[in-house]
Amino acid sequence: MQGIPRAIRGFHQDEHGDWVAELICGHTQHVRHNPPWIERPWVTTAEGRAGHLGQTLYCKHCVTETPAQLHPALRGLLLGIGWLCVVLGAIGVVVPLLPTTPLLLLAAACFARASQRFYHWLLNAPVLGRFIRDYRAGLGIPLRAKIIALTLLWGTILSSAVLFVPLWPVRALLLLIASTVSVHLLRLPTRRAAA
Repeated sequence: MQGIPRAIRGFHQDEHGDWVAELICGHTQHVRHNPPWIERPWVTTAEGRAGHLGQTLYCKHCVTETPAQLHPALRGLLLGIGWLCVVLGAIGVVVPLLPTTPLLLLAAACFARASQRFYHWLLNAPVLGRFIRDYRAGLGIPLRAKIIALTLLWGTILSSAVLFVPLWPVRALLLLIASTVSVHLLRLPTRRAAA
């Protein structure tokens, strides 16, 4: 296998002036423009490099082709949750009530543990994979997804705390969880819709 596809999150130059791609996994890979052997003219300009943020390269350092041995029931559960999130995320692309990016990130996390084949498929899917690649490249999540995620989060937590949880310490814990998740979501970069 040639490596695991990983999104590019940034670039820097090494001590020889060659360009190095920084991958989301934390590893790096040279992306030289060295004609006639290697043709990558895009790496020589800031615009070219910016246009390749979020694109995938095969990381040879991440050669975990098969996930750690999981109990079959846990693997099945992760696959089931992953596919449920993929379906809901796909619906969320067209229905404004479902937060697409968080659902697809959860699906990717489940697939990363349970099936590298489904994980790679999701990351490289033309429409759905773009949401994950953009998020991992630091381009953020759409404003609409943030608003929907926060609305659903607080609506669920508040209704649960008021209607179903009689103990005040548990209510406080729910509010603390909702607050920390909200802070995390609000600190993520917001990707504005292209005009």
